[in-house]
Amino acid sequence: MRHHRHCAVAFGLKPQGIEIALAVYKADIGGDLTWVSEFSVQAQSKRYVDDDERSFLQGFWTADLRSGVEGEGWSVTAYVDNLFNDDTIKAGLANTDFPNLAAIIVPGPFTLILPSNFTANLPDRRQFGVRANYSF
Repeated sequence: MRHHRHCAVAFGLKPQGIEIALAVYKADIGGDLTWVSEFSVQAQSKRYVDDDERSFLQGFWTADLRSGVEGEGWSVTAYVDNLFNDDTIKAGLANTDFPNLAAIIVPGPFTLILPSNFTANLPDRRQFGVRANYSF
């Protein structure tokens, strides 16, 4: 029986402040079966979400893991997304808080203060499971 091992590491084009790494390992395990493992890491530095740099999102890094077996026309893969259960907020936006606009109108000619608001999207928690695929 002949065994083949393949390993690849990829670094793609990306925006500034973001690092992405992907490692893939494949090995023939007999017959038409192949063992496949994949580990990916994403990191992003602190970034501002408004023009005057008052609101920002903290830097973070997260990792995902996949491993399984592939055959001719089918695969079974176990996965873990957000492997270390990072709870850093990764997305959000700054906007004008119009519902509270009337409460802060200041007396005097042409004086209006627009209140700002930051809305954060909660990150995905760790997720794990098994995927099965069959092609016919």
